[in-house]
Amino acid sequence: GGAEDKAASSSGGGGGGGGRSAMVLKPGMIYGTRYEKGVPIPLGVIFGPVSWLMRMAMPVINPVVNTFPYFLKGAVVPPASVENVAAAAVDGATAEEYCEGFVSLLPADLAVYVAK
Repeated sequence: GGAEDKAASSSGGGGGGGGRSAMVLKPGMIYGTRYEKGVPIPLGVIFGPVSWLMRMAMPVINPVVNTFPYFLKGAVVPPASVENVAAAAVDGATAEEYCEGFVSLLPADLAVYVAK
């Protein structure tokens, strides 16, 4: 994609980028606790299990997605928690392992991301 190409070229393409780095986060749906008129709605109760089921079903889902890529590619991806996406963003900015080069985290990566 455009953001990935720009980040890869800016960072030196994945190593040896002269101290520059880039991380592109590509989540699908992001869930967390939503507040409506001060009332918390914990979306993780629903979308946490949905994310797990989608990750477990990927061997079955991927052939269908590959059959109809124009309709399904990018739409059928596991949701990620806001905590996972935030941890990946913070790590991308501060973790030493990401201090040089280019990293792209896809929806499946972000659904199971653990802070460094």
